[in-house]
Amino acid sequence: MSPIVAYKIWKTYVIPRALYGIKVMNFTESDILKLERLQLKVCRQIQGLPDRTANIATYLLLGVEPVEVVVDRLILTFLGNLLHNKETLEFKILERQLSMAKRNGQSYIIKVIQRLEKYGLPEIETLLENELDTLKWKKKNSKETYNTLLG
Repeated sequence: MSPIVAYKIWKTYVIPRALYGIKVMNFTESDILKLERLQLKVCRQIQGLPDRTANIATYLLLGVEPVEVVVDRLILTFLGNLLHNKETLEFKILERQLSMAKRNGQSYIIKVIQRLEKYGLPEIETLLENELDTLKWKKKNSKETYNTLLG
């Protein structure tokens, strides 16, 4: 099977199922690291590369996104959806989590705040106060994610 076809199957069927629900789960960095290692191993096997091949080479040859970037994009896109619909119960839960969160905790809102800081996006309080255009948010989210990855 062609490496590109094999990767397309991986990207279309495996990654969505492996990351299903991760945008709202309380995962650890070691969970992401395990998924990252699995993806690297599979991508090397798809391409017939030895285990000692550099990670960046493995990713670039197939055009693969690291798992961490995919997770960050899912979380930020989900945040954009929550902020767009301010009348929902989910939005009220987000506000409550923000008011109750400890800045050094491991709650969902802390992970969101960390992603916003990581990509140089506005603070969560600013996003809560302003109306959010979902399409602009998705474009900015995607652009910032890739720029941080490459820069």
